[in-house]
Amino acid sequence: MIKVKIKFAGKKITLRGTDTIAPGFRARQMAQLGQVGLVSLKKRVARGVGANDAPMPPLSDKGGNKAVTGKNGKTYIIHGAYKGYRTHKKRKGGKPIRDLWSAIKTARHMMDNLSVRWASARQVMVAFTRKDDRMKARANQKRARFLAWSPNDQKVIMKAAKEMFHNEVTATTMVLVKGGRKRRNFSRNTSQFSRRAA
Repeated sequence: MIKVKIKFAGKKITLRGTDTIAPGFRARQMAQLGQVGLVSLKKRVARGVGANDAPMPPLSDKGGNKAVTGKNGKTYIIHGAYKGYRTHKKRKGGKPIRDLWSAIKTARHMMDNLSVRWASARQVMVAFTRKDDRMKARANQKRARFLAWSPNDQKVIMKAAKEMFHNEVTATTMVLVKGGRKRRNFSRNTSQFSRRAA
């Protein structure tokens, strides 16, 4: 729970951000928090770090064989013809880690499609919009869990939320001090300030 202590009329008051006690967050602010979390998640994945804030498993470097048909119609196996993905990615200029970023620079990257889809005053959704990217994400999620708020992501979001909440409290306090129309929602008996969610 986010809470901020202020002084009003010489008394200490604690404002808590809950569903019933404001100042809460508006849909626009929740979208901003979602964007903060999304940036943190993408930076984490770019370092090859999973949802548990630990390095994701290394890429496979197991090569493959290639079957070719000779002029005489016989099939031959060329052992080790295909290099492992780790070697292939490094050769193409990519980082040899599981950062979910394609080695092909001209390709459309899955992580670019991850974005804030919608937000309300109570929650925000971050998701992939394209079907092929959702399929890739599911496959990668099975290999190494990355699509979740890690403990560090949560700290980043909470820090931004506290700053946003503090700014809202400051604005609300100014209205109270100036005797604005929000004053009537203030109860000195309960030491709480409540208003309807925007």
